[in-house]
Amino acid sequence: MIAVDMLVLANKNAYDTAILISSDADYKSAIEAVKFDFGKTVELHQVIGSKAYDLITVCSSYHPITNQILDSCLRVANRKIN
Repeated sequence: MIAVDMLVLANKNAYDTAILISSDADYKSAIEAVKFDFGKTVELHQVIGSKAYDLITVCSSYHPITNQILDSCLRVANRKIN
């Protein structure tokens, strides 16, 4: 459903930048369509060590998810719980 949502929402001009958190190269065709057919930007975020080079090369930008980022997210989530 992520690929379908990316395409449908791009067609509706509902976003300028898609942020994909994945290492699944099956998204490559959807990313290409979103970028080239709809002129959208696609940011790719992946956990370090799980690089899907097909995705990295087709996306507009690549951002590794580091332990520091994950720790920061957990701190924010813990503050909201408490």
